[in-house]
Amino acid sequence: MNYLVLALKRSGHHSFTNWLKAHTGQNFYNNCCNGWQDKKLLTMRGKKEAVNGIANIEDFNPASWRKYDFPSFPFLKQCITIIFTRTLDNWLASCYARKFSVNEEHKDVYKFLDKSYVNDSKHNSPSRIDLYCEHLRLANEWEDKIGYVAIAFDDFIKSERYRKYIAERLGIEWNEEADKSILTLSKYGSGSSFRFLHHHMTYDVLNRQMIFVNDPEFQDIKGLAVKKVYKAMKEMGKL
Repeated sequence: MNYLVLALKRSGHHSFTNWLKAHTGQNFYNNCCNGWQDKKLLTMRGKKEAVNGIANIEDFNPASWRKYDFPSFPFLKQCITIIFTRTLDNWLASCYARKFSVNEEHKDVYKFLDKSYVNDSKHNSPSRIDLYCEHLRLANEWEDKIGYVAIAFDDFIKSERYRKYIAERLGIEWNEEADKSILTLSKYGSGSSFRFLHHHMTYDVLNRQMIFVNDPEFQDIKGLAVKKVYKAMKEMGKL
């Protein structure tokens, strides 16, 4: 079985791909944002093709799912597709923390929170907050659909019971030793956004937004995001 993970950058999804790889022993192909016109999944770096195993696409625009007819890709013929999301406050904080990065390239997740941009696939993309709303819609659309699984980062990190449930949904056998892989920080995404902040260890991984409780810019961005998410949830009949 193959696994395709669709997630926003800074969603914490590499904790899941590490965990999945630990359980299955499969190869992992990071950010397969190329090759779609040829029905291939090619990594951003090195253009390696994901023929089988675990692949992810970062900041995926759901509009591309229909445009390129992803279900027709050979990789997806025997595949479970995963939509991986993180709570809004937590995700925003992880993105916003990159404002303080010493590497300009890493600031993209902060710069494009509220403005459109050209993504890793070289396509025009809505703002990352708009993408967050679209991922919520996709998770809602796929909620009870065979071959698709929605995973919540926060529940995945804090609950062993939830991880056992996810393992069952994915058709794999949960393993206690492999489960410990969530304790290892992923090398992808250059690690935690918060290593640039002296006080980053003050707050645990599920409450990082508390660092910016007195930051006016973060609170403005959060206010915008809350309004958009509220609208999306209302349209989905979730409120």
